[in-house]
Amino acid sequence: MNAVDHFVQQRYFPTLRIGFEPSAEIGSRSGIKVHCRQGEWDSACGLHCAAMALTLLGSLNGVADLFKRKNGSGALLWRAGVESYFDGIDGAMFRALINTVAPHTEAQEISGTHRSLIRQAAKALEFGQLVALNWRSKDGRYDHWVLAVGIEGIYCAGQFEAIALLCLDPSAPEPVLSAYNGHLQLREKRGGQHRGYLPYVTNQGLIFTVTVQEIVVIGSRVSEA
Repeated sequence: MNAVDHFVQQRYFPTLRIGFEPSAEIGSRSGIKVHCRQGEWDSACGLHCAAMALTLLGSLNGVADLFKRKNGSGALLWRAGVESYFDGIDGAMFRALINTVAPHTEAQEISGTHRSLIRQAAKALEFGQLVALNWRSKDGRYDHWVLAVGIEGIYCAGQFEAIALLCLDPSAPEPVLSAYNGHLQLREKRGGQHRGYLPYVTNQGLIFTVTVQEIVVIGSRVSEA
């Protein structure tokens, strides 16, 4: 009988747990809600991604009812995000949000070419960091932040080759029995007209052709890639 020589492997951020819905486990605390969904009127995808990242890092005690919180990290994030709620944020503003709520958390915004950003995002995820991705659709209709919480790849002969980034998307429904609701494939579509663009698929089955414009790497390296 031949041994399996390769298989698909998914690697996730260390505090992320998969149940009926994704949750965070921080020390003795478990079942902490992670995914939060933005409304149809706002441009707060970046703010929602910051909240999810801070929850996974243990700096925010869940994403529910931030507007009700009078003090602590939740109140800080709510106040910091109010001004950008309808206008959206760029990478520098995203980093500033993280630094405001969790001053000791490392956060770095990075710009560059699409391919360079994808490589750096994949490497950061393998080092146990979180990555906020800002992508733009090919038709120009969507400019959107998602939070990459894992990486999917082919494991063969002791080597891991990344093939997709696994994302929590604030514009898509909460994942069920899964840790992600957005799947960014790392292999470009064939054809010259798609050069520099990647397929992005949500758990609703929506497919976008996107390019990554900037990323924010969040958290310290916790392992060697």
